[in-house]
Amino acid sequence: MACGKSKLSCQLSFYPLGTGDYERIIGEITEELEKAQDLDIEVGSMSTLVHGPQEALWELLKQISQKADQKGEFVFSLTVSNVCGGGRK
Repeated sequence: MACGKSKLSCQLSFYPLGTGDYERIIGEITEELEKAQDLDIEVGSMSTLVHGPQEALWELLKQISQKADQKGEFVFSLTVSNVCGGGRK
């Protein structure tokens, strides 16, 4: 993916709280990630990396947080950068 001012990279981790069914909930959130268009997504065992246009990234994060909110309480940890793998060189 070409670098430019409108590109961002994000490392995110999602932690459902107060449920023994956390694996299913994480799976549902991962499915939302995999539906994303215009973004490069690398799902890992501890976190997920997302690279692409900043508008698409922020929209995806909004969709994920809204879906997660329907599932209950959660922690959503994000690190966003405009230089780490997706931004300016």
